[in-house]
Amino acid sequence: MPLRILIADDAGSLRQALKNLLSSSTQEWEVCGEALDGNEAVRKTLELKPDVVLLDLTIPALTGVDVVKALRERQSKATIVLMSQQDPDVMKRIATSAAVTFYVAKSQLATDLPAMLLKIAEDQSK
Repeated sequence: MPLRILIADDAGSLRQALKNLLSSSTQEWEVCGEALDGNEAVRKTLELKPDVVLLDLTIPALTGVDVVKALRERQSKATIVLMSQQDPDVMKRIATSAAVTFYVAKSQLATDLPAMLLKIAEDQSK
């Protein structure tokens, strides 16, 4: 069964790059939707029920942390991967404070995201 992924970022170029990265993989990864702001990220996550949400930390309307809180309040089962251009140490603190296990610097998406998605898929299959 493919890992269903929602991409939540206001930058169209990043969303397209992620779709290209995911579709070029030999893994069964399916982009089930996209969101341009935090409100849409919450709505589409609840509606589409993706396995993973690739979530921009500084997405407009609601911050990434606010999206995480809203999804937890609504008991979404999606695994959140926070993405940011922030310094990795800052990113780690923010992710830890939001109780988010997975986070990646946008500059490292091409190298770090595939292994992260494999780990998430492995964890979900247990």
